[in-house]
Amino acid sequence: MEEQGVTKHVPDRAVVSLVNRILLRAIELKADEIYVGPDEEGIAASEFAISYLVNGKLYSREAMMRSTCVNIIAHFKELGRLNHAKRDTRQEGDFLTKGEGREWIFRITVEPAPPFGEKVIAKLVRRS
Repeated sequence: MEEQGVTKHVPDRAVVSLVNRILLRAIELKADEIYVGPDEEGIAASEFAISYLVNGKLYSREAMMRSTCVNIIAHFKELGRLNHAKRDTRQEGDFLTKGEGREWIFRITVEPAPPFGEKVIAKLVRRS
């Protein structure tokens, strides 16, 4: 799909469900940030990881294949209303969601992560 010259990603249900689980897990953990992207700890060059920053400590490195994380990153870009075609520059956006009876703002930053693609940093902010 295209809208005003921006290519839109149309995620499948499995990706939407997975991203929803990631967001809910972050809320349950009271995470400050979510990291999605190449595994900098070096599990393997072909693996990506999802991690949660809670009170300054990194938790729950969940290894995933690159193809899965590429789709997760594309869905985060869609939620943050970011340009899917831009992969070589930093982009920022945000979105609102509900969890545990409250509203939460996720501030999304997508950055290049050469040579493996992109990474997402999602900051979690409780809405007043």
